[in-house]
Amino acid sequence: MVTLSDAGWSPPRIAKHLGYCGQTVRDTLRGFLARGLEALYPFRSGPPPNIAHLDRVAEELRRLLAEDRTWTSRQLSQALAERGISLGARQVRRHLKRIQAGYRRTASSLKHKQDPAKAERAGRILDNLKSKAIAGDMILYYLDECGFSPTLPVGYSWSLPKQRKFIRYEAPQGRRVNALGAYRPFGASPRLEIFTAERTWDSYDLLGFLKALPWSKRPRVVVLDNASFHTSAVIRQARRALAASGIYLYFLPPYSPELNLIEMDQADSTSSDRWCEPTRGGYYRRRRVA
Repeated sequence: MVTLSDAGWSPPRIAKHLGYCGQTVRDTLRGFLARGLEALYPFRSGPPPNIAHLDRVAEELRRLLAEDRTWTSRQLSQALAERGISLGARQVRRHLKRIQAGYRRTASSLKHKQDPAKAERAGRILDNLKSKAIAGDMILYYLDECGFSPTLPVGYSWSLPKQRKFIRYEAPQGRRVNALGAYRPFGASPRLEIFTAERTWDSYDLLGFLKALPWSKRPRVVVLDNASFHTSAVIRQARRALAASGIYLYFLPPYSPELNLIEMDQADSTSSDRWCEPTRGGYYRRRRVA
């Protein structure tokens, strides 16, 4: 507006060219002549922001979000009102954006069930094993299981007004694919060893999977949880034979999934897959990971 006015354009012509009201153009030009650039940027109406109030709201929001519970913007609005700050849910969302808070999917935690002393001791032991694995004195695996179903999960989708998207349902019974995985994150070439089958695992599957791990002169330590087929009589009786072949099992304390790196890391595979012999209805696969 200022540039066009300096070029000789009239306020109505500027307003028509830029799509503004003629009075807006005149107010802007008068403000520029009276106050200079301050009248143009920031173009703000109303009183200047109360920085002390903004900081107080940000501090209270950080305290509330740090509590061990979930929040919606309406609940935060009510909690702030109890602290003498009156804000609507929409205003609360603006303040949350200002402190860069995010609205994310919640995650389940088992820390309230675990023994802190046992978890701390296991953490120290794993740190020691990790140091030895990085130094090349041993090979450290993290073992876990997962399953895959052919039925797509129900999510969110854009759709036309008064229409609803439907996903074709396929029953997973008898079609679920289960996988055993052993993740080796440390060393020159991290790897993910995988064994898949379309049935439920048992202790003999686990035993065969452990025996099929790549042979090495160095000790191989496998970190795993306390699933029933991990701690069965079959595995307990086989531990001495496994140790004789250089495979040692380290069981995590109960309710400590955060100590198992295979549950925390997302390993991307490359095309260098090699399939091995079928084993009791499943297939054992070795995969190099990035």
